[in-house]
Amino acid sequence: MQRFESLKLLIVVFATWLTSLLSFSFVTPSHWTILLLTLFLLVCAALPRASRILLLLVGALCFMFFLVRLELAQRETQTLFEAVPNPATFEIASDPESIASFAGETYAMNANVLTPAGELLVRLNDPLLHDARISSRWTCTLDLEVSPINKRYRAFAQCEDEPVEVENQNNLQWLGDSFRSTLQQLTGGRNTSLGAQLLPGLVVGDTSQQSAYLEDILRESGLGHLTAVSGANVAIVLVAVTLLLKRTRISRLYRLVLLLLVLGAYLVVVRPEPSVVRASAMAVIALGYWFLGLQKHGEATLLVSVVLLLLVDPWLALSWGFALSVSATFGLIVLPRVLGITPCDHWSKKAIGVALSAGIATFPILVAMGTDPSFASILANVCAEVFVAPATILGLVAALIGTLRFLPIVGAYFEQIGAFVADSAIASAQAICWIAEFALASWLHIPVLSYTGFALALLIVLLWRKKSSKNLKLGASVTFVVILVATNLNVFSVRDWSIASCDVGQGDSTLIRTHKNSAVMVDTGDNPKVLRQCLETFAIEHVDTLIITHMHQDHYGAFEVLGDFNLKKVIIPTSYVTPEFRAKLLNISPSVIEATTGYFEDHLYGRWNIVQVGKAGGESGADINNSGIVVFAWSKGVNALLLADVEIEAQAKLIASAPEWNINIVKIAHHGSRYQHPELAMNLSAQFGWISVGQDNSYSHPHPEMISLYKSVGTQLYSTALCGHLYYAPQAREIRTSRACEPL
Repeated sequence: MQRFESLKLLIVVFATWLTSLLSFSFVTPSHWTILLLTLFLLVCAALPRASRILLLLVGALCFMFFLVRLELAQRETQTLFEAVPNPATFEIASDPESIASFAGETYAMNANVLTPAGELLVRLNDPLLHDARISSRWTCTLDLEVSPINKRYRAFAQCEDEPVEVENQNNLQWLGDSFRSTLQQLTGGRNTSLGAQLLPGLVVGDTSQQSAYLEDILRESGLGHLTAVSGANVAIVLVAVTLLLKRTRISRLYRLVLLLLVLGAYLVVVRPEPSVVRASAMAVIALGYWFLGLQKHGEATLLVSVVLLLLVDPWLALSWGFALSVSATFGLIVLPRVLGITPCDHWSKKAIGVALSAGIATFPILVAMGTDPSFASILANVCAEVFVAPATILGLVAALIGTLRFLPIVGAYFEQIGAFVADSAIASAQAICWIAEFALASWLHIPVLSYTGFALALLIVLLWRKKSSKNLKLGASVTFVVILVATNLNVFSVRDWSIASCDVGQGDSTLIRTHKNSAVMVDTGDNPKVLRQCLETFAIEHVDTLIITHMHQDHYGAFEVLGDFNLKKVIIPTSYVTPEFRAKLLNISPSVIEATTGYFEDHLYGRWNIVQVGKAGGESGADINNSGIVVFAWSKGVNALLLADVEIEAQAKLIASAPEWNINIVKIAHHGSRYQHPELAMNLSAQFGWISVGQDNSYSHPHPEMISLYKSVGTQLYSTALCGHLYYAPQAREIRTSRACEPL
């Protein structure tokens, strides 16, 4: 009976979730129809036959209600837009996030614009607001642009003049920020280790000190949930406080009040992240069960909290963090019983079972996010969980003690004690980082979705089952070893990379990594066989976007290969594209659009944007070159500027468009020809320069004058003709090549 009730509640959860998605993220008729049909079938499974006709009518009414609601929301947005005064006053609603851009570092945050008609939530982008605090109020002249319907904020905003702070943050947020800044000083302010970078994120959700390398190793080892506060941290804090309160004679009511106050204070400090909100809701329900003396049911507690949260804040339905948190928790509650784990089992089996349960439950969501889960994540999670609780508790204690450093006379002693406790917490966090590095280097770092992964999964199932025969287990073990050896006898391949230049001969082709096995491609070269080999070398299975910079054969000639790589979109220059060529592109991609300056895309591993699009001139080769698209790319901590074949005229316009520069890699224009603007090279002062060029070409590329120019500003030059594929390795923070070579 209990299982049946849990099933009905689970159906209600899915129905609520889909309704939230329907309300906020999908607007096309096909999406509405599919989601309504799914919602109808899910709820029908829990209702008697006589009620289904009524439900169908209710579903039709809901469909009309959502259409009306969408129309009303659009009208309300227009009303708020018209009511925005200029200069406008806005209140900061989230911490500023650092965003890489072509001209340098900028910052984006959510803000509530105060209008006579109500508050307008916007996504504010301004480099001058890097120190803005939550709940502080500012004023400036705002430039507003309506956001897509599937965004929580209603508009993108940017200050046209310098923002001025008109009101400090409230006292509650000030206390929370003071706590966070104290932990920052005790960690990153005194130590540069990976553990010191990780600890503020693990304890209070402050990821500002984390490097791209740290984020990558934790994500790829399956420990990405430790880069910021998760539901487990909430549980650790409440359990620790509960154990302390048990040693007192405080009544049950006062214990409940204290636990709720601790939970509220922790929420203020760590910010209401989706996974933390989910854990807090579950904690409140569980505390209610405890206070009333009722029997607790884990599944019911989780599912009721999810339904309530989605009703209060339907936007949580769009959060990957919320989905992962819910699925992991559901897996931890349900799957150990399915796997046959009992309280009497050995601790090692229980630990592996818990990690395996969370991994199985979150696997579909991780795949949908573009992550490639590996078996090493199970081992990594089992080992890392030993250090999460000490790091969390010691980090919080260190910050609490450190906040007393301002007291007269005894403040210095508290500061020393806080530093000592912080060092102990950093040691625990450093152990987590070592576990992540070890997991990535181990032979268990095998993608689950691979032939080797399938063989290992089969072997684990047979070894786990007690009834499997010895011959079957032996045969499965031998099969796995054979597959493991066979799949590792491959030729040169790359795993650690962020941006790469393919060796396509006398042509151009650059990859910007977006997910584990996908990328954006800028140009294709003109040799299909060579391009396919490059994509296989970098394990690319999906190409999100192809950018054709200009209409020369050596930049687009191999485009048809991408029809085999699930190409989603093609961006073309505004000039010299024939209708026949556009038709060919539509044969391999559902979307072909013309480039516009400022167009950008955000992905899991980075972002890219178009910084310049040239206009048509004459019909000469130089005119076509200058009509090209210039792309800025950021992926896993490195900035790159891809100059296509633009010549001196277009390079001069580029100089004028950005007064500040923040470039690590420049893809040298026109295969390293002599036509390079000296001021551009000087302003860039890039650490590395890539030249995509063929051996013994008839154009004298790369030209000696170009080499001298870029070397004079301190740029290390690498050529695909000499070095093969070029790529940036973010873990090692260096340029690597597929052939042994030296910089020019």
